[in-house]
Amino acid sequence: METIIYSTLQFNIMNIRYTTIIVNDMEESVNFYKEVFGFEVEKELNMPDKQIKFLTGENGSGVELIKEKNSEIGLNAIAVSVDDVEKAIEEIKSKIPTVEVQIVEVPNGKLGFVSDPNGVTIAISQK
Repeated sequence: METIIYSTLQFNIMNIRYTTIIVNDMEESVNFYKEVFGFEVEKELNMPDKQIKFLTGENGSGVELIKEKNSEIGLNAIAVSVDDVEKAIEEIKSKIPTVEVQIVEVPNGKLGFVSDPNGVTIAISQK
């Protein structure tokens, strides 16, 4: 088995913005994060097949809770903020050519997506 050695990337990760968790009971999950960590619901999205709630704490960290039929419960993704999404994605591709990356246009700008070796999605956003 080949060992892969990763070198430190040079782009500046500003912070981990949020973690995405797929939940089976939205109300119970929201109450947990509110009561235990003091998070507050910042934004809600309700779609026919999916419910999403963004909760944030005093320091700006947060959690995105998603309830969706036929999705596996548990950790789904983490999101980090960087100075420049395109530069970060280019650097990731140059250092780890086998990793799949994607850039998506969103209302606030661009998001990059990359998966770690375990299949956990890492969203890279420009702050």
